[in-house]
Amino acid sequence: MAHPYRTSSRTKRFRLTSFLLALCMTVVAGCELSEELEEEPVDESEVTVSEDTTQQPQIDFSAPLDIDSLTVTTIVEGKGPELEEGDVALIQALLMDAKQQTVQINTWGREPRAMHLTVDEVGEGLYTALVGQKFGARVLLQEPEQDDEPTGARVAVLDVLPNEAMGEEVEPRDDLPSVEMTESGEPKIKIGKKLEKPSGAVSQPLIRGEGKQIEAGQTVTMQYHGIRWEDQEVIDSTWAGEGLPRSYMIGVGEMPEGLDDGILEQRVGSRLLLVLPPEVGYPTEGVTVFVVDLLSVSGEPVDPEKLKGE
Repeated sequence: MAHPYRTSSRTKRFRLTSFLLALCMTVVAGCELSEELEEEPVDESEVTVSEDTTQQPQIDFSAPLDIDSLTVTTIVEGKGPELEEGDVALIQALLMDAKQQTVQINTWGREPRAMHLTVDEVGEGLYTALVGQKFGARVLLQEPEQDDEPTGARVAVLDVLPNEAMGEEVEPRDDLPSVEMTESGEPKIKIGKKLEKPSGAVSQPLIRGEGKQIEAGQTVTMQYHGIRWEDQEVIDSTWAGEGLPRSYMIGVGEMPEGLDDGILEQRVGSRLLLVLPPEVGYPTEGVTVFVVDLLSVSGEPVDPEKLKGE
């Protein structure tokens, strides 16, 4: 999607030089560009950003950086569907003060930020930077100082993460509940009357992601939707209410044992169907069924026994 702010200073300089060259050729016979035009001066206001989206971005600029207007530059193009007004945006962000070159926000190494993509919720700068971007994009935002905000001019690099499972679909099993995704993106779990309850816990991929494998001690950001087997009433859902994903440390007792075991060693991007007996799930709810989208993982693996001993 074309965007009114996605014109870098490098592109502007190229167009200016081309315009001057055309002017000389058509207006003044024999006109030659001077060395000053041929050797373009270094733009000290330029910001450079590393392109490896698997690593924390490296931002380089000469401080203090003078930012006169809101500028958005796509460093790395994403793939898949574009973010639209009101969508859930899941991002890793590195934000620096343009004058002091100090880091104000850095989500790398921790869970990403989740928000609804509206001007009221994220502000004009983030909204302008993210609308129309695709999953996997790396975006540079340069935002001038705002009179009505305490913060000064800032430089931010935003990495857009998928807000839903993405990968290879897996053929569903006939002996397990079926799952349909509604138009709103929320899963609907159906349990046939003749379907028998599994004898133990089940973790069945519905979509097999290709991201990092999840290990104990890491923090996983996920969307989930859970119902009781008996009456199919919803017991908990991130898709309901605010509709924003939540983050939990895996394998250390923050979640019921069945959820921990079902998520461990799965890959980011996967969608799982989990069936949990009460002894490893929710004792007061009976057998429960969950659909879980694994969106992001952060932090280093740890030995769960060490955490229990602390």
